[in-house]
Amino acid sequence: MDARALNAMASYRELDDGFLVHVNLGARHARVAGDTRATWVVAFERAPAARFGQFVEAFGDSHDAPTLQAGLRYDLVPQRISLNCSVAARWRGGLREPFVTFGVNL
Repeated sequence: MDARALNAMASYRELDDGFLVHVNLGARHARVAGDTRATWVVAFERAPAARFGQFVEAFGDSHDAPTLQAGLRYDLVPQRISLNCSVAARWRGGLREPFVTFGVNL
């Protein structure tokens, strides 16, 4: 195993408004490179309907430009299987290196 990581996560749920705020802070150490980086994620998720969700997040580490991402989620099986799609880009004085993701969460 080349890398080791340690993360602390916290979430806040507003039941009446149907939104979640997530914050993750951590560190990742690459043994071969001898490099340690602080890592972070801040995310906001909203569920306007029972199976449908929207999210925005920013994430990165102490050595690279942050990545901004926004997307949609649909639960095929609530709390078990969901599909998601997002668009993202790195922030380098403007959005650069855009990409699209498609995912399945089990």
